[in-house]
Amino acid sequence: MAAPLPVRLARALLAGLCLLPAAAAAAPGDALQAFLDRARGLSAEFDQEVRDADGRLLTVASGELQLLRPDRFRWRYRSPEPLLLVADGANFWSYDPALEQATVMPLGQALRGAPLAMLLRRGDVRGVFRVVREFARDGLDWTALEPRGESTVSGLEIGLRGGALERLRFTDALGQEVRMRFYGMRVNPPLRPADFAYRPPAGADVLGAPMP
Repeated sequence: MAAPLPVRLARALLAGLCLLPAAAAAAPGDALQAFLDRARGLSAEFDQEVRDADGRLLTVASGELQLLRPDRFRWRYRSPEPLLLVADGANFWSYDPALEQATVMPLGQALRGAPLAMLLRRGDVRGVFRVVREFARDGLDWTALEPRGESTVSGLEIGLRGGALERLRFTDALGQEVRMRFYGMRVNPPLRPADFAYRPPAGADVLGAPMP
């Protein structure tokens, strides 16, 4: 069964969050890789829009995220409906409060084919993305990338202001464009692996069995 749309978007989107250049690169991709090598984690608030192939607005959402390498993140939608996504290092959890239902699967299985699978660990970003071009627009410095192989996104643009992430745009497998605005971004906040441990609320219906 296909994952819910917010889950698919979060899988793809968090891949892009790890690509935050800290300085101008001597060659395409150098600054991206330098940041990835340096960054241990991040936290931010976000606003999100999803538009169809004709540009029509489909959904508006907002929430917060925390990420800690390797293999840990907490992605919380506050609106339009609460949804929690957690990677605890071994498992991928999705909890829907309205349904009181949690779904769990091995992290590698959940993120198979997503750039996030590599970016949460170690490796050269240019092994997953090809740097297409760098350009200025709307007062931001943009980097456009394309995945080299199977991916949950067909294109990715990162917009920076003063070397800090402010915008993210990508096209998902359904041809929908996702537009993100980030604020309150913190790089290497005081996060610990224990902060990403997850246990479903008492009485919740749990689908799947977590890996130890």
